[in-house]
Amino acid sequence: MKTRYVVVLMLVVFLWGVMSGIGSAAVEVPEPSTKVTLDMWFQDWSGGIKWQKTYAELFEKKHPNIHINVIPVPFEELFTKLIPSIAQRNEADILFGYDDWVIGKDVSKLFLPLTPTLLSAEELKGLVFEAPLKHVTGPDGNIYGYPFVTGANAFGFVYHKDLFREAGVDAATIKSWDDIKVAAQKLTVHNPDGSIKRSGILFSYTEAANAFLDMIIMQGAKDKLLNPVTKEWNFNIEEARKALETFQWFVENKLYDPTSGDPSTSF
Repeated sequence: MKTRYVVVLMLVVFLWGVMSGIGSAAVEVPEPSTKVTLDMWFQDWSGGIKWQKTYAELFEKKHPNIHINVIPVPFEELFTKLIPSIAQRNEADILFGYDDWVIGKDVSKLFLPLTPTLLSAEELKGLVFEAPLKHVTGPDGNIYGYPFVTGANAFGFVYHKDLFREAGVDAATIKSWDDIKVAAQKLTVHNPDGSIKRSGILFSYTEAANAFLDMIIMQGAKDKLLNPVTKEWNFNIEEARKALETFQWFVENKLYDPTSGDPSTSF
């Protein structure tokens, strides 16, 4: 029971540290009086590990008695060990995973609640997109996981609110790819010679691939993509051509420089 108590306390401290920077009404948890090490299982992806270790260093400066031990775990191993480790009570203090891993499971029997221990459910919903909370909300109405990032099998845009404000772009008005094109035109900054100084939109490989599929499906061509009998993909269709032309439009109009990198390296 001692280990579980530490998990409760430290998980709250760690997540409170995340949320306190964005103006939540979180209740401060007392600092531990002795040195404590928290193990954190995180998917072994280079960018994510670097991100978490950098954050851990900043966190530890604010909370010198708490050490965050970021442990890289390969995706397949993380998937297969997450739930069994909880059952065997040898899981890490802080866990990274995907919400579809807990679909159909009672998360209240797997994880410790963030609400109301950390803040109320309504307060938490006001800090994040509410949709991702669906699979980490328990039957008691409390929330047992904090949405982190969009997974590799999903597609969506994130935006830089300060740059949007400077360019006079209201994110709430963007409803279509045509709206995205207009916004990208306003957000792009060019050098005197007409070359791109700052792209108005950025695509990384994964996001571009998912956006490509999304655009095809939006045109109603979902059933054309995959032959259910042969299990073969078919991109030699008109809808795929139009989707590729959308990407090409951003390049031809000098709104996106494909050589500039992705969001992880461009800012």
